[in-house]
Parts: sequence; C-alpha cells; structure tokens
Amino acid sequence: MEELSQALACNFAVSQDLNSPAAPHPRLAQYKPKYSSLEQGERRRRLLEFQKTKRLDYINHARRLAEDDWTYTEEEEEEEEGEAAKADGDHEEMELEIVKKLPKRYANQLMLSEWLIDVPPDLAQEWLFVVCPMGKRALVVASRGTTAAYTKSGFCVNQFPSLLPGGNRLNSAAGKEYTILDCIYNEVQQTYYILDVMCWRGHPVYDCQTDFRFYWLHSKMEEETDLSEKSRLNPYRFVGLKSYSCTPTSLCEVLAMTFPFEATKQFLEEINKWTIQYNVSPLSWNMAVKFLMARKFDVLRAIELFHSYRETRFKEGIVKLKPHEEPLRSELLSGKFTILSVRDPSGASIALFTAKLHHPNKSVQHVVLQALFYLLDRAVESFETQRNGLVFIYDMADSHYSNFELDLSKKILNLLKGAFPARLKKVFIVGAPMWFRVPYSIISLLLKEKLRERVQMVKMSELRQHLPHECLPEYLGGSLKLDPLSWNCRFLPQQNGHPDPLDELILVPLAPPRDNGSVHVPGPKSMTLPELLDHVNQKQKRGIYEEYEGIRHRSPTGTFACSLAPSNQEKNRYGDVPCLDQTRVKLSKQFNYQEMTDYINASFMDGYKQRNAYIGTQGPLENTYNDFWRMVWEQNVLVIVMTTRIEEGGKRKCGQYWPLEKDFQIGYGTLTVTNLGTENLSHYKKTLLEMFSCENRERRRVTHFQYVSWPDYGVPSSAATLIDFLGAVKQQQRVAVSALGPRYKGHPGGPPIVVHCSAGIGRTGTFCALDICLSQLQEVGTLNIYQTVVRMRTQRAFSIQTPEQYYFCYLAILEQAYRENLLPYSHPRMGPEKS
Repeated sequence: MEELSQALACNFAVSQDLNSPAAPHPRLAQYKPKYSSLEQGERRRRLLEFQKTKRLDYINHARRLAEDDWTYTEEEEEEEEGEAAKADGDHEEMELEIVKKLPKRYANQLMLSEWLIDVPPDLAQEWLFVVCPMGKRALVVASRGTTAAYTKSGFCVNQFPSLLPGGNRLNSAAGKEYTILDCIYNEVQQTYYILDVMCWRGHPVYDCQTDFRFYWLHSKMEEETDLSEKSRLNPYRFVGLKSYSCTPTSLCEVLAMTFPFEATKQFLEEINKWTIQYNVSPLSWNMAVKFLMARKFDVLRAIELFHSYRETRFKEGIVKLKPHEEPLRSELLSGKFTILSVRDPSGASIALFTAKLHHPNKSVQHVVLQALFYLLDRAVESFETQRNGLVFIYDMADSHYSNFELDLSKKILNLLKGAFPARLKKVFIVGAPMWFRVPYSIISLLLKEKLRERVQMVKMSELRQHLPHECLPEYLGGSLKLDPLSWNCRFLPQQNGHPDPLDELILVPLAPPRDNGSVHVPGPKSMTLPELLDHVNQKQKRGIYEEYEGIRHRSPTGTFACSLAPSNQEKNRYGDVPCLDQTRVKLSKQFNYQEMTDYINASFMDGYKQRNAYIGTQGPLENTYNDFWRMVWEQNVLVIVMTTRIEEGGKRKCGQYWPLEKDFQIGYGTLTVTNLGTENLSHYKKTLLEMFSCENRERRRVTHFQYVSWPDYGVPSSAATLIDFLGAVKQQQRVAVSALGPRYKGHPGGPPIVVHCSAGIGRTGTFCALDICLSQLQEVGTLNIYQTVVRMRTQRAFSIQTPEQYYFCYLAILEQAYRENLLPYSHPRMGPEKS
C-alpha cells in the first residue's frame, strides 16, 4: 500500500501542504498536458495568431457581423475546424466522422477565456487587469436600428433598442453605423458591462493594441453619457469596465477597492428594499455572504433562497429558539441529530441523523425541525462550511417502521435542497431496510434530476468508499469516537440572551394584519406600469414564454396524497391535475351517506391581501355535483365564476351542474337548487340561483357567472371583455356581501368566490392572477405577474396552464392601463411580437 501511495504521489504530485495562490492551478495544471504538449503561453500565442489571421480582413469581418451578410464564406467555415486543430498544436492523427453542421456565424467572436495557470514573466509590463462582475458573456451587435445580444456559442438571446451607434432607428444612419462589443451581462442590474470593443460607429479596431482599444472605448463612453442610464431607447445600461496595470502595487490597490457590481452589495440592496418596506432591521453583511456562498454568488438565486429560508422557518414555527429550555433542549441532546467534529476531504461539514433514535409518538415534529435548524445554523457560522458545503448522512441502520415519519423526511429534504444557506453536496441513506423502498420512491418525486443524483442509498460497508474512515463514527465503520450528548452540549450557548437577528425578518408576514395572512402582498420586485411595458418590450413574446417555462419547471411545494388516493380517483376530472393536500377544501363528513370522504378537487387560493379569496376547482363531474353544492353551502359562497362552456370542440369540458331553465329546480343530496332567472350579455351569462337546505330549512342565494368567449388552452380574443367580466363579478360580490348586513363578521372582501374552468388551473389561474395584479395596481401602483403566478401555484398547483395564458396576463393589464389612461398614449406601445 505504501508503494502504491508513493507511485500515486509521484504521478499526481499529491501533497499535504496547503494550496498556495502563487502555485500552479492544483487541478488544471495536471490535466492540460493531456490535451496539448505545449506550454500555456505558446498555446495562447498560436490561438491568438489563428484568430488574427482569420480576422485579417477585419473591415469585411465587422461588416458581416453587423449586417449578417455571410456571402462567400462557406469555404472558410469548412476549413475552420482543421485550422483550429493545427493552431492548438494537436498533431495526432485521428479518424473522425465528418458531419456537416449548420454554421454559427456569431460563435467564437469574444475575447479568449482561459484559466491563467502559468504566471507570465512580463505580467507587470504587458498585461492589464480588469475586475469583472458576475454575469454571462455576450457579444453585442448594434446595427440597422436594433441591438442584438449573442452567447459565446453564437445564439441570439435578446434583441432591443439601445443608444449605441446603430442601435436604434433614430441613430442608425441608414445602416452605415454599427457597433460590436464584448460584454458581461448582469441580470440583477440589467446592465451590459463592456469588456472590450471590436468596432465603434463603423470603425473596426481588431488590429489595434489592447491598451488603445480600452482607452478609445472609455473616451467614446464619456461622449455617450446616456448609455449608462436606462430609458425607453436604452432599456439596458452599458457601462465600461476599467483596466489597471498588473504591477504589485496596482493589484493591491485594486483588490482593496469597492466596485458597484459586487454581488453582496446587489443582494443587500434588493433585500433591504424589502426590509424598509416592512420597517424591520436591515440584513447584515455577514448574513448576506452566507446566502450568496450557498448559491455561488448568483444574486437572484440567493434572494430566492433567502425568502425560501425565511418562509420555511415561519411556516414551521422555527423562531425565537431557546435551546436551554424544554422541549428543545432535550431534542438537541437526544443524539438523533448532530454535526460531526470532522470534515470530509473537500472541507464540507458532515451532518448525521440517526433514525433509530427518532420516536414520532414521543416527539413533536416542529421541535425536531427546530433542533435541526439550530444545529445547522451553528454549522454554517463557519466560513469553511459556507464555502465547501454540507454532506448529510441519514443513518437507518437498525431502525424500524415505527421510527420513520414520511412527512418529517420530506420536510428535512425540502429544507436541505432549497431552504437552507448551505450547498448540499451529498445525501447518503445508509442501511435502508426493505420497507423504505416505497417511501423513498415518493420522496424521489419531490427531487429535481440534478438533486436526485446527489442522493444515494448505500450499504454500511459501502459508506467508506465515499467518506474516509476517519470521518465516520465507529458504529458506521469509521474510527471517530462520537458521544452525541457531550458533543451537542458544545452547541448550546451560555445563556438564552442572544436573539437570532433573523427572527424579526421571519415574523414579517405576521406584521401587517390587514393582509389577513395572504401570500399576495407587494414584494420588493414589483413594477410600475412603464416598467412593465419596458419589460414586455425588452423580452418580447419569446422572452415571456421563457419566463413562464422557468415557473413551469418548478416542483410543486406540497403533497397530493389525498387526490391520488385510489378511493378519490373517480372524483378527479383529469388524472394529472391533483390538488395539494395543504390547501384543499375539506367537506364536512356526511354520515348518512355511503361515502365517508371529505374530498373534492378544489383548493383555497389567496387574493390580494385577502386569505382564501377564491376556491379554484375543476368543472364538476356528474358524480361530484352533490360535493360541489355541499362545498358552496359550507363555505357560504355568494358568487360562482365559470370560464368554460359545457362542450368545446366536441369534447365535454364540464357537467351541467345547475338547472338551466328559469323556475327549474334540481336536488343535490340535502340541497335543492332553483333557477330564478338568467340574463344573457354579450360575452357572459348571469344566473341567479337559490339554494334550499332540507336539513335546517334555510334558503340562500348565489349568483352564477359564465364567461363564454374563452377557448380551452387559449386566451380570450379581447382582454377588455374579460376585465369587464371580472369587474361585474367583483361588483356582484360587493353587493352580496353588503346584503348580508351586520351578521357577516368575515373579511370585507366576503366569502370565497368559486372559480372553475375544466381542469381548474388554466383559465381559473389566469382569471385569479388578473384580479390579484389589478387589485395591487389599483392600491399601490405596482404589480409583479411573475411573483403572483409563482405564489398562486403554491396553493393551486399548476395554475396557468400554458405560456399563451401567462403572456395574456401581461397584455391584458397593459391594455387595461391604456383604457384607463394609466399609461399616456404618448408612451410607446408594445412593439411587434417576436416569437
């Protein structure tokens, strides 16, 4: 074994010494020779020479990029791959299958990007240093009245106007002016940071020295001061990145500077807009770094993580923890969960949960989660854990089914995968018994593919293949002596007098009582109407569709056990549209009926600052008519909204669950429903119905609205008619609530409005999203369609079924804004759709 270790050490230069920032890159330095026998400096010289020869006719090259004119370049493209291989110094002969690929005209136009492994001897004299923000590289081409952004591989990802020369119709000068830039796009600030310039106002500078190009770029940027500000003609900011010399003194000075695009500053600015709005203490710098480290300094993902963390703690009651008091103290010292005193070889902390020590009948679930949060928080106070992440061991050895709690396991996994500020590197489920296969298959459904790869079921004997024996306790086959009781005592503070700085932020949802606990309240990223219009014009139809796809790919936040139960399958109109257990409407048990179920495919949904403002449900089936009317009665519903026809395209979309003719009545279980009259309007029907309960002899009236101009899977031909319909529904709700008089003690908005289509998610979600956004717009002048839909889907899963419906929400609100003169007609309207 010693001989093998020595051989490996010689081959891979293994060392126990700490890494030195001055040393060659510990990984890439070893593997680079695998691809080329040349030193890095020589390879760079050859590659740059190759690029230079390709761009020798730089004037024509710039013109082709600007005008997208690639006539007579096919032969060059066929030779490009072979020439590139020669430039890389790869002289080995290989048999390759030649495949004709579509040309990527805009690929490989950006500055060469590569790890700097070998420090050049002329670093101080010939090199320049540029501090760059987090973002994506982009080739920006402004020409012929528009500006386009391309990825490194040559795909166009955005088109918009800009104040760059040639970037909009007012300054394009009949196509003679064009600009080509190498940029880094920062999505949070919606800014293109200019790294290099290839062409400015039709003058190529490919053959110019780097220091001249940088000087020239900044002199031109000073002339175009409006480029750094957002406006109608310049929806994205353009900011030049400064360059510095690479002398030791200069490097030290630059590294001590503060730059406006720093991720931590961006994160704090966004979060503290939110803290100011709710009048709570701002988030600290150290706390911001913790969330950013967990998401590799991706600001948007870190903001999402922060709110997931806060909402999870609020939902599970993990706030104002007192570890010295019962029952939390006993849970911490039970030994079922601990953070080991050692780290894995990569520096990650190791957390251990021992299933056999958990007894659901003796433990309170939220106290277990409190202990888990408390110990994980202590672990991520370490910078090493923030940087290197977390390995989680779920030890099921010698455990029984009585030790297992499926709901707790799912909550722990949800916490680790997306609601805790530490990178989850691996989850090892050790010694799982046979009966665990079924629960594991259920848990796996909650995981995205990327995370599913990190979860492994291993035998006890296999665990040492993943972690060294010195990192494992003795009872898991390692050498670590572990006494969880005494070790966990170290995590207890000296006293309870150190409040968690996040407690105040976690309790924010309780602060504004007027919101009644609704998830739909103004958020930190709300837009004004001009900003919304700019957003649509910038993204265009294709970009909004992509925005929707990001929502659609999110995993549902909850479970569907009741919907998927075999006894309830026949009550679902569509097998792939279940409702969440956490928000489903529960019927009262009817003991005089054969069925003893409380299930109906219906979900409570919040409105703007109103909890349970709607009940989103499917179009009733014949076997659920009784359930539907029981729900209407039990929830004191005053208005029903139907956004589908009974049949569409020859297919049954909904049952005829109410009497169609005037004075007709139909019995539904213990309820009788009578039609008191129907009013036919241009785009909808309004029917007054009376319910009579045979049990308590009480009568109530409910108004039924049916919108008839909305195709399934599509959108209405006119947003105006739908919004007028929405106004009629809300007016009727106000009248009906007013008629209840002083006996009604609920929310001023009234009882829930039942909204349904066929599946209860597409048109239903669109209708509710429009109501929420327009209500917020009316009160505070801002809205956020993306956030509204994301929050809505946490209550009625899969709400808004198609990208067309999502895009319609944007168009409908803008159309209504013009109708009500909330946007001046002088403000440019939406540009042509580009799908």
